[in-house]
Amino acid sequence: MDTAEEIQIGSSLFSLVINPPHPVDPVRDRAIAAAASVDDLAAAVSNPASDPRDLAVEIGDLKARLTDARLAKLIAQKQQKLTDLETRFRQSRAECSSLEQALAAETKQRITAEEQLTALSAKMMVHDEVVLRVQKALEAANEARASQSRKINHDWQLYKKNLRVFADRLERFHRYLTGRRQSVENLDQKAKRKFLKDELKKVILVNKYLRKFVDDRDLDPDALFLFAEGGALGELDIGLLGLDEEAVELVQDAIKDLNPSLLAKDQAIELARQVHRFRSVDLSDDDQISISSESSSGDEDERFGMELQSVLAKKTRSSRSHKRSSDDKSDPRSDGKHKKARSS
Repeated sequence: MDTAEEIQIGSSLFSLVINPPHPVDPVRDRAIAAAASVDDLAAAVSNPASDPRDLAVEIGDLKARLTDARLAKLIAQKQQKLTDLETRFRQSRAECSSLEQALAAETKQRITAEEQLTALSAKMMVHDEVVLRVQKALEAANEARASQSRKINHDWQLYKKNLRVFADRLERFHRYLTGRRQSVENLDQKAKRKFLKDELKKVILVNKYLRKFVDDRDLDPDALFLFAEGGALGELDIGLLGLDEEAVELVQDAIKDLNPSLLAKDQAIELARQVHRFRSVDLSDDDQISISSESSSGDEDERFGMELQSVLAKKTRSSRSHKRSSDDKSDPRSDGKHKKARSS
């Protein structure tokens, strides 16, 4: 209740106190209305009311009515506020429902995104494994290709290097067959292979004895190097190089006839000289054997000795140059000397 309403109610109470209203008396009003003469009207008017007014009761009633009005107004305001609150509550519930739906949708999208990310990670792991396997396969293929290239290059270098030697050995093989009164044209590939297999067996036996000779003695690197230059048999050193059917016995006899008083290095050089002599003559020609053994034995020994000396000198020079280069790399002053010499 505001101030204007309180002022209005106060003025109404004051006017009621000053000029109270006359209560309505229905009996008196009917008597006045039914009066037929002046005497009857005067009697009816002079008759007091049957229900006189009680101001205290009326004030109490007015206060009760005012209190009821205030309570009714307060109740109406409370009901209005309650209605507003209910409306706002319903709106809030609707907003909460929409937010819950949006949150559920976002959660579903997040779960879907996480599942997609997990699946993508698994695919990436599989892809990485596949890439790793492919890389390993490529590396293995590259290594195999490089190894094959090196082998092909090595074989090609050996082919170019041994082409002239192979032609010479093929010519010796023809002379070997001709010396045994066998025509090369009349032999088929099978017969040629048989000849080569037989001669290869002899070479394997010779190599076996030579290898046993090396294994039984404690040779230094120089002796092994000289023996390899003069006495070792290569993969193409078969009977057509001069090692005939007597070559195995000759090598065995040469090993047995070595002077036991010589050093191991001297024995290796002597055996290499003997094998070198066997490879330099045709054992199928007795005259050539006798000539080689009598007249040209000294020349052959001298030539082989010169070859061994040249091989040893080359080895010594290469070792010295290698040592000098390593010393130059390890000495920091040598760099300055070389730079000064180049600048001068």
